[in-house]
Amino acid sequence: MNDFFQRIFATIAFITISVISLILAFTFIFILLIGVGIFYIVNRLRGKSFSAKQFWQEHSSRARSKTQHFKTHYQSKYQSQSGDFTRPPESEVTDVDFKELK
Repeated sequence: MNDFFQRIFATIAFITISVISLILAFTFIFILLIGVGIFYIVNRLRGKSFSAKQFWQEHSSRARSKTQHFKTHYQSKYQSQSGDFTRPPESEVTDVDFKELK
């Protein structure tokens, strides 16, 4: 009989957590749709068109330019010291010793 009540309780807990998770997921989707709608309305008022494809292309091109800037900055800084510009020279790396206090 105890096993029966444990299974009922576990089933109720599982269903409750599942319903809460679904509510949270739909809330997230609803908020996302509101954000996209705000983007659309603001761009309409500015007289521009808004499309997800255009938005994605603008942000990806901006990310590519930042990546290129990062590469050229660190490549010129560290290339003369070692062949691998993604890793700073050992003189700039600080080691920390950890000692356990008792």
